[in-house]
Amino acid sequence: MPSPVKAAICKRPMLLETKRTTASQSDSACSTESFMIGQLSPHSKIMPQRRAVSGTEPFVFRCDATLVIAFYLCLEWVKSFRNCRQMKESASSDDELDAIDLNILRHLQKNGRLTNADLATKVNISAATCHRRTQRLFKKKAIRGVRAIIDPTAIDLEVVVMVGVVLDRSTPESFAAFEKAVKALGFVIECYLIAGDYDYFLKIRVSSMQAFNRLHGNQLLTLPGVRQTRTFFVMKEVTDNAPLAF
Repeated sequence: MPSPVKAAICKRPMLLETKRTTASQSDSACSTESFMIGQLSPHSKIMPQRRAVSGTEPFVFRCDATLVIAFYLCLEWVKSFRNCRQMKESASSDDELDAIDLNILRHLQKNGRLTNADLATKVNISAATCHRRTQRLFKKKAIRGVRAIIDPTAIDLEVVVMVGVVLDRSTPESFAAFEKAVKALGFVIECYLIAGDYDYFLKIRVSSMQAFNRLHGNQLLTLPGVRQTRTFFVMKEVTDNAPLAF
């Protein structure tokens, strides 16, 4: 049976541990109470707590009004610059052709099948600018059209005949009536009003001399106001449909 002294010694550590626990709980309660009082104080500032995600601070985007205004003004300046450029090009549409326009015409005259991208590369401009300038050239009638050049031998029209025509009267009415009738003849590929011994010069393509003789008697001599014609048969075509030099 243990003595009273040993019993008192055994109970002392338990009493000390109980006091420590009580003191710890009391300190925790006081700190919690003081924290809550500090938060609920009318003079305190409640700051939001930022929670870290994956060990990094969250990204906070701050929008500065000065940057927004500067960005907006920059956009407005770009729009104004584009409008001024378009107005300048529109205003200069009736002016003379510049060096870029002439370069476009040279390349299209040599090869009318060039794509807009290839043409822009050759002229050294952007594709959009090239397309806009090409359309303006069509609108100005600088480019009358695009067509294929057919080899006459492939369609049996190898004979070329030049015909000088003299009218019985040199009046505007006679010229108008003759020109209207000539335009309706498919075998006449070119017609020129000239000065000199003849009033008009015609370029005709036929398959043979016999075919021309039939056309001459049946259609050329019956044109309005024709008094006299003179025929020149072409022996050799030195140049034909040559590109314009500019």
